[in-house]
Amino acid sequence: MEAARATAWLGGAWAAAGWHRRAEELLIEALEEFRAVGSDEWHGRVLEMLGQTAEGQDQHEKVRELYARALEVVEAADLRDAARIRQRLADAVAASEAG
Repeated sequence: MEAARATAWLGGAWAAAGWHRRAEELLIEALEEFRAVGSDEWHGRVLEMLGQTAEGQDQHEKVRELYARALEVVEAADLRDAARIRQRLADAVAASEAG
């Protein structure tokens, strides 16, 4: 699981640097690992990171979908991340409606 965490953080770093395709590849790889081991916390976190990556590409519909999925995961597991993700989703909806 440590390798999957490192992969997720590396994906986030690639996204921050503007290398969105590489970021998505790494984040999806990490997501699959977290699903396989049943880590709801990291499953939700990586979906959120994928949402942030999509935000960097102005993919509004994808952003909303990813944040909604992340929220479902963390709410089902009763994780503390729900409030943060709920706010990201609300911001994404507002941004897509504005433009």
